[in-house]
Amino acid sequence: MRVKQLPLSLFRNQVFTAVEHGRDTLRIYPPQCIMCIAVTDERSPTPNSPDPVVVDLERLARVLVSVTAIAMAEGSPARELTVQQWRIHVILARAGVLRLREVALALHASQPSASRLVHRLERDGLVERVPAPDDGRGILVRLTSNGMAVHEAVVARRREMLEASLRALPMPGDIGPSLRAIATALEALV
Repeated sequence: MRVKQLPLSLFRNQVFTAVEHGRDTLRIYPPQCIMCIAVTDERSPTPNSPDPVVVDLERLARVLVSVTAIAMAEGSPARELTVQQWRIHVILARAGVLRLREVALALHASQPSASRLVHRLERDGLVERVPAPDDGRGILVRLTSNGMAVHEAVVARRREMLEASLRALPMPGDIGPSLRAIATALEALV
């Protein structure tokens, strides 16, 4: 399944999401129903994972990545970010300030790779390096106010899209506690 963002002018310049289901099938979803992609994908479980819950979680993960990509594409500075650069935004927004080696560890990348990514974000004014107060040679990395504004804009747009989609779905009760338990378990993996 591949997800593409299509600006379709005949639909009043709204951004719709096209999902390829095989070679010949293309479904278009309105922006208020991005979660419909996860809920209506009828594909059966893959042979490697017979557990349908795992397959549904994988599908949901793909959709959430796509929702984030759409939210990033709508924000002018965020449009230029790569997935790894966005991950640095997420890591720094959560942690505040980190040493460069901690950024590399969180990215599961080498320190030189993380340094190059941080350099690009620094060049764009989204992060800054500051000397570590407890170590004359240490460097800390943090989001700038502009970087935090970009991060908050993408997260706000993503939440707006998710909320609109969830309101469009019929749900049998409160799924919040189950989602929080799943999120907690999955966060332990990373």
